[in-house]
Amino acid sequence: MDYDSSITVQVYNTGDTTLTVSNVTTTNSVFSITSATNFRVFVNDSSALTIKFNPQAVTTYTDSVELVSDAPGQFFYSCSGNRLRRRNK
Repeated sequence: MDYDSSITVQVYNTGDTTLTVSNVTTTNSVFSITSATNFRVFVNDSSALTIKFNPQAVTTYTDSVELVSDAPGQFFYSCSGNRLRRRNK
């Protein structure tokens, strides 16, 4: 059975120069990035980032998605997901 799902989040640039994202990483293999992992976001614009969740066991999973960019500081997106046991009819 297939238990995967995806969510799309927006990366916004509210700064005064173009934002260059050079990499997007996850540490837990049940989460993966299915959109581009390097992209530019112009001033007052946004870009879509799609995160896929593909759990292997019935449990709760967490991860931090890191965006590596030319902006000062570190940027993380926290995500979590649950694989639930299917109920028999």
